[in-house]
Amino acid sequence: MNILNAPNFSTGVPYAFHDPGGASAFTRIAYYLELQQSGSPLQYLWVSMDPFTTDVNKIGVPVAASGAQFQLKLTNLNVVCNVPGVVTGFGLAGGHIEFWPSNYAPANSSAVTFASDLTYDWGDSPTPGQYGSMQIHLDSERQVLFAFNNWNRGLPADLGIGNGIGNDHSDWTFIGNTPSYTVKTLQVFVLPTSGEVGQ
Repeated sequence: MNILNAPNFSTGVPYAFHDPGGASAFTRIAYYLELQQSGSPLQYLWVSMDPFTTDVNKIGVPVAASGAQFQLKLTNLNVVCNVPGVVTGFGLAGGHIEFWPSNYAPANSSAVTFASDLTYDWGDSPTPGQYGSMQIHLDSERQVLFAFNNWNRGLPADLGIGNGIGNDHSDWTFIGNTPSYTVKTLQVFVLPTSGEVGQ
């Protein structure tokens, strides 16, 4: 999926390729994000994990129509990334997911490790609204792996790899920086018994 400068997924997500029937059972879920700003090197992050759901229709951007809403621990993460400061490795513990189509508040209502009640990070609380959060974290390392927020309203979205820069929120909330990227591509994969299928 090529991410638009001002996405509005309130009626669906324009995946370049989407095969929800291609994997009825899978053993891994993975995300690959590429970002590049003009005159800067390409940034990339690959993160795979044990499944946090058995429903392939709930692993992409968590729009309201999908019914996807996850705030839970992730296990057995493999992280490959070229952004300085991002923790990489294989079989990592201490992962966390924050996927929902709504607004959210900074209160750490789920008692996520090392999260703040005052700033937006890896331990927030979903609230009514349409802002949207698609975030994967390594909270054991105080680390945002990637964040994609504010994709329901036709406004510049929040997007980044690693802990956020440019404001006080490590999960990139309120940064509105999608127009600053010339490349912004997100791919979602599963690993069924016969190979990989992407969205």
